Amino acid sequence: MLKINGISHITLVCKNIDKSAALFSALFNAVEVYSSEKKNFSISKEKFLLIGDLWIALMEGSPVERSYNHIAFHIDETDLPSFEAKIRALGLDTAPSRPRHPQEGRSIYFYDYDNHLFELHTGDLATRLNFYQNALTFKLAGHQEIEWVNQCYDQVEFVHSNLDHEMIAIAELGQEKAGLGRLVKMDEENLELGGMYVFEQFRNKGIATELVKFLLTQTKPSQNIYCIPFEHLAPFYQQFGFDHCLDQTQVPEKILTKFHWCQKKYAYPTALLVLRDVL
Repeated sequence: MLKINGISHITLVCKNIDKSAALFSALFNAVEVYSSEKKNFSISKEKFLLIGDLWIALMEGSPVERSYNHIAFHIDETDLPSFEAKIRALGLDTAPSRPRHPQEGRSIYFYDYDNHLFELHTGDLATRLNFYQNALTFKLAGHQEIEWVNQCYDQVEFVHSNLDHEMIAIAELGQEKAGLGRLVKMDEENLELGGMYVFEQFRNKGIATELVKFLLTQTKPSQNIYCIPFEHLAPFYQQFGFDHCLDQTQVPEKILTKFHWCQKKYAYPTALLVLRDVL
């Protein structure tokens, strides 16, 4: 069986290899172990550096275009501020870190003089995989999942969903479906947030809270958002800005019809809420 023993070396093309070698020395504590000077054995002048046990070859040439291709070095969390200060002192361009969960670790991205992108990262493969395997994520249901969605809603006697006028969010914890919720489009201006159902084995993990947050990001500021929860759940929705709809004269007929239906359908009393500052 063919075997890869590891990384032999990384070659970086640089306009000025002396300047880049000095940068790597100042920032990474790189040690220069070879310089071709006037005797070239390769296609251009080169310097060999060691960063720990990693062999870096700097070769003279034209800078590359910037992209997300990058080399990431692992650092300790406690060293992050010192590295940030060094990067600022060297006048290097930084790049914004992608959105990430704290469990993934923290990162600094920056470019060298030749547009090579580097990352200093406090996480490792084990922590990254652990996060991915246990992360709470959301996706919008498609037509292939609508039967499963309605089977779930049958368990709690909720009205069936229809993708023609609904947006259904499925929460997944790691590789498992953990719950769902939906936005029902009454018309262009009015939506109903509802259908919140977190499966029993996944409760008390904050999933319902994140489901509501996710669904609210799918709405527009100009839209009116209503909610018809059981009365004892009203405080949960109030933390997102919902409040009891005391004046029902401006409430769309479809919302009122659903509210009255729920009052008759379920043993628990229901409330009619609206996102604050709407009515």
